[in-house]
Amino acid sequence: MYFEYRGQKVQRISLSLGRRSSGESTKQHQPFLPYLNWSYRNFICFSIIYFFSSFAQLNWAFPGDLDPTFGGPFGRYFLNLNADQLDSAGAIARQPDGKLIIGGTCGTGNSADFCILRRNADGSADTAFGYASGISRITLSLAADYATAAAVQTDGKIVVAGSCVAFNIRSFCMVRLLASGVFDTSFGSGGVVNQVVGAGNADPRGMVIQPDGKIVMGGTCFDGTYYTVCAARFLSSGAFDPSFGNQGRRFLSTTVNLAGYGLALQSDGAIIVAGSSSAGNVMCAYRFTANGAVDSGYGISGIACVPNSLAVSAAATSIALQADGKSVIAGYCVVDGPVVGNLTNGFCFARLDFAGALDSTFGSGGVVKTTLSSAFASANALAVQPDGRIIATGECSVSGRTNFCTIRLNDGGSVDTSFGTNGVVKTNVVDGQDVAYAVHVQPDGAIVVAGLCTESSAPIDGAMCIARYQGGPLGARQCSLDIDGDGVVLGTTDLLILNRVSRGMRLRDAINSIVFAAHATRKTWGELRTYLRTQCDMKIVE
Repeated sequence: MYFEYRGQKVQRISLSLGRRSSGESTKQHQPFLPYLNWSYRNFICFSIIYFFSSFAQLNWAFPGDLDPTFGGPFGRYFLNLNADQLDSAGAIARQPDGKLIIGGTCGTGNSADFCILRRNADGSADTAFGYASGISRITLSLAADYATAAAVQTDGKIVVAGSCVAFNIRSFCMVRLLASGVFDTSFGSGGVVNQVVGAGNADPRGMVIQPDGKIVMGGTCFDGTYYTVCAARFLSSGAFDPSFGNQGRRFLSTTVNLAGYGLALQSDGAIIVAGSSSAGNVMCAYRFTANGAVDSGYGISGIACVPNSLAVSAAATSIALQADGKSVIAGYCVVDGPVVGNLTNGFCFARLDFAGALDSTFGSGGVVKTTLSSAFASANALAVQPDGRIIATGECSVSGRTNFCTIRLNDGGSVDTSFGTNGVVKTNVVDGQDVAYAVHVQPDGAIVVAGLCTESSAPIDGAMCIARYQGGPLGARQCSLDIDGDGVVLGTTDLLILNRVSRGMRLRDAINSIVFAAHATRKTWGELRTYLRTQCDMKIVE
């Protein structure tokens, strides 16, 4: 006899024999508990209660929940590094050992500097890093320095990039650190690169490291007449790469103002910059070839823009590439608010194919528009998970405050309702204004978000804030009680294994004396471990 649990057949077991009750027809689907005597029903009910209470002890959580193993019990950190100044996180990179590099800015106005932190896997400070208890605060110019991108090289060195301002000139800036967090003096001048690109008013936002070690930066530059999209490539030494564009730099010719934000590197070396155009106020992507030429085969003369029927307020602030080479851009655009006709800014997405055309298999004609707030919302960072699902994070207005807002879409553009509340997570990190600028998806599926948070009592005293969310198993399509994969849920195999594991027994010991069905697809402790970890996101005692 079977009863149903979430669509899985669960077989009644015999208390005395620990096996299938004799004489039961496996073809009948009849009520389960009425056939048991009172004491047996009590035993089964107690076992079920114990079983599900054991699940809670296994750290099971829903996708979108704050991760209690990060930042103590709260899943977040609020790092006020300088009193009465604005500290902000603008980039996240992950080392192979699981430690996180957070790149950002410390200070306000002319006192703003690059601030680079390293956090352990649980979010605590790696006090062995940098010049002061896990922090490297670096002054690159005479005035303000803003870090917006970070990456870890294959040799463990850390590159953080952004812009520097001095004498009203904004330039491309980078710093490279050794794995210990101190200057790599073999890079640029004493570990620092500070180069004017264009007519002296550049705002680089994105940076990637090529497989050959060259570094590409991209963003917005002033060409003397218009603001336009630009890219620059540097050798691993920090010098301009003369084989790229015009002595290491390339501008997109324009007769309107353009803006560049996020940057991505394609497998063929081509560079795509996400941004916007003042011609129609549209989300756009711009592509340069591997040698720095404007790619005329992409979109129209290297520019692929998303039609905007309202022609107001739209920009792509971030970009991420899928495994199939398609690119997803995200940002903000005007959408209908919760009340039809009440327009507001929402998270907006578009997916482009390799030629820059909208991908009609994504959303509606290649575009997805979402309403996260009745007032304002903007996606500021984007990532594509290995399973194809899309994570975007940024800000949205909630009851007069700004929250971290994160949404997850399925590969086809529909909202992933298994994540958060109807696909959306809104986090009030502190009681003021919270804006997320960076996102990173860890190999275990956890989602790290970082940005700026201010308290309502001290709006000029901002802090770096970092949160980590449960992402759920990457690539998972089903986690069921059928642990061994034989098509049914048995108390003598599946439930017994879970009961033992939930009490802290090692998995290899938990399967001792268990006889698996011949057709079971998971019989060894290695196969079971892989299933429970990757499909059920369960932490297993080795």
